[in-house]
Amino acid sequence: MQNQQPQRGVSAPIDRRNFRFLKFLFRVAPHVFGWLALTLAVAASAGTISGPASVCRGTTNTFSVTSALSGPAYTWSIGSGNSANASIVGDVTNDTVVITVATNGAFDLQCFADDGVTNETVIANILVPGLVEGTPITHQTVCLGSDYTFATTITNTSGFILLWRKDGNIIPGATNASLALTGIQATNAGLYTVEILSSCGGISYSAMLNVLPPATVIAPSNLVLQCFSEVPPPDTNSVFASNAVSVVHLGDEKLTNGCAITLTRTYGGIDSCGATSMCAQVILVQDTQPPVLIAPSNQVVEFGATWSFGTPTVSDNCGDSNVALTVTSTATNPLCGVTYEVTRSWLALDACSNAATCSQTITVQDTTAPVFAGLSNLTNEFGSAWDFVAPTVSDIADGTNLTSR
Repeated sequence: MQNQQPQRGVSAPIDRRNFRFLKFLFRVAPHVFGWLALTLAVAASAGTISGPASVCRGTTNTFSVTSALSGPAYTWSIGSGNSANASIVGDVTNDTVVITVATNGAFDLQCFADDGVTNETVIANILVPGLVEGTPITHQTVCLGSDYTFATTITNTSGFILLWRKDGNIIPGATNASLALTGIQATNAGLYTVEILSSCGGISYSAMLNVLPPATVIAPSNLVLQCFSEVPPPDTNSVFASNAVSVVHLGDEKLTNGCAITLTRTYGGIDSCGATSMCAQVILVQDTQPPVLIAPSNQVVEFGATWSFGTPTVSDNCGDSNVALTVTSTATNPLCGVTYEVTRSWLALDACSNAATCSQTITVQDTTAPVFAGLSNLTNEFGSAWDFVAPTVSDIADGTNLTSR
């Protein structure tokens, strides 16, 4: 009879009649069968090994065997397929055994059961999965409004779960190997962690996301000026700036109602990401000062003399050409006789309706005495009749309309 090798996980008892027949042959024909090493074999194993079908490396686990044999003796062993470097700890002859595992892989755990009549070998293949690992994520500094994706490449992907955290808090729905952030704002800054978990433990990687702050710019103080000529040129050095690599003048916008001018001067601070933050200085130009108007001197002239009004001298803080000069009135007041005085008034008005007035008065007087004519001394003989001769009188102002007394 040819020996049969035990099959994994399969055993069956040998029929007792066959066993007695084999013993008979062995006794009566030792010269024929003395060389034969008889191995009691099983056609199929009815026993089972209980315990975890998968264990983690570096752990110690207990397994037990259940055999259909009656009170068998047990012998535990590790099969040749032992890529996990498993080893038995302690006794190998009980119905339980303790196994320690050094690395990931697999091993065959075998238990040979023998009751002296029948034996079986029960085999269980135990898996030792490797730890789930990934590639680290790295610290990043990004620009405001930009996009960035944290990503890890997972190795040994058998049976794991993945989650992402920000500042220790789980990010809902983030269970992929990558975490995409779009339109990044300051609130996105923080510590990001990816956790890769499996039944044999897990690993985590963390990285900081720093968001570059935008440039901060503060314009110089607003100004209120009298004249547009007083408006200073743009000065980027007058702008307070932080987180800016440069400050530029972006332009002036001027609005006017014909008098007041509102000038909005805009500056920009450019950060290291190329983004521009803006600020504005408002310059109000409004002339509130009236022109300076100096009247010509008053005059006193003799009747008959040639005279004329003078011209006022006008000036303005925002330029003389900014002023319109007009005559508002010329009034004549009679004095005695033909004398009189005449007053002329002027109005100076600038572009903002600031006004100044002045006047000049010309007084025409008569200080020239009348002129007598036709008077001469007379010599008469005593006793002759004589009389005074009325003279002829004239005046430069009144002509002959004079009264002699």
